[in-house]
Amino acid sequence: MTSPTVPAMCFVVGNILKQIPQVPNWTIPVVLPFVGAFLAVAMNAWNPNYAFTGFMEGSSAVGFNELASRTIKATLNKETK
Repeated sequence: MTSPTVPAMCFVVGNILKQIPQVPNWTIPVVLPFVGAFLAVAMNAWNPNYAFTGFMEGSSAVGFNELASRTIKATLNKETK
């Protein structure tokens, strides 16, 4: 089983990639699941279950980032009206 650090690390990597102007935004959701798979396998051992779990954790980091950013935008828009 992987630890909760994999999605957190993917979240951080995604935010770092977002700050790099040469990296198009559309590549971040494509890259993060693979980063998650790599991290999960690196933290544990090679096992397809770890790779799949890391892939899903990287995807969840993308979803969490989208949820957080849309919630913040909605809250700020609501406060400015």
